[in-house]
Amino acid sequence: QSRPVLQPKDWTYHIATQSGKVQPYQMIQLPDSAFQEDGRYGRRISIVPIFDVHYGNNGHRANKFQKYLKWIKETPGMYVVLGGDIMENALDDGRGMSYDQPINPHSQLDDLTEMLAPIAHRILCAMPGNHEWRTYKKSGIDPAKLLADRLEIPYHQGPVLLNILAGGNKYRLHVQHGFSRPATKGGQLNSAMKPMKWIDADIFLSGHTHEAIVSEDTVLRENAADASLTFRPRWVVVTQSFMGWLETYGYRAGYGPVTGGGVLLEMYENGEFIPSTR
Repeated sequence: QSRPVLQPKDWTYHIATQSGKVQPYQMIQLPDSAFQEDGRYGRRISIVPIFDVHYGNNGHRANKFQKYLKWIKETPGMYVVLGGDIMENALDDGRGMSYDQPINPHSQLDDLTEMLAPIAHRILCAMPGNHEWRTYKKSGIDPAKLLADRLEIPYHQGPVLLNILAGGNKYRLHVQHGFSRPATKGGQLNSAMKPMKWIDADIFLSGHTHEAIVSEDTVLRENAADASLTFRPRWVVVTQSFMGWLETYGYRAGYGPVTGGGVLLEMYENGEFIPSTR
């Protein structure tokens, strides 16, 4: 496949290392010009989580995915996090899952490169999900890394803490693909909350369960400037998928229909970081 034509990024980033080893930490500097007018709470920057696309599966919702790509491309101040399972990448593992896949994995990679290239300059980072990880476990080749290299975007092999700087504010976002699918939304939320035990962040973002769930709590933090306490909201966000339900492995496994909407993360110029469902 020919190298895609990519637009220049309007942001810079740094990935931390220690003793020559890459750390799961990325700092991103967005331009102040990225803030856009919003009638509700003032100017804002939006982050769209793209998880669980499953491109190549019979149940992939192509119309929804294409609408998202068009929306991102045409909306100023909008950035993207790729959170894994972007491609179906079903292998012949004895479970017959490759028969749900009319497009082979290599073609999935080529097609996704072409589809994502117009918004590559908006993608802040990428990581694999369990579907991309299948190939790595069998061959040592990570198709999520190949996609990130083609799009020239930062890549992380697993969960990462993103510190996003804009307008003099720091927004802290912890991103993971996710690793289990409890039967209830409460169980899915509990699974997504686990990193709160060891990471200090404003939003804990994950996918994998194909649901859209948003939950808020409050944490007390010291304000060193005036020796006081501030009440800071923290959010746990589970993102939507781009999969249908009928005639998919989710349906056959006994899981219920997945959420039809989606999640949008909004960073406001006053320092607030507020997710919403749409």
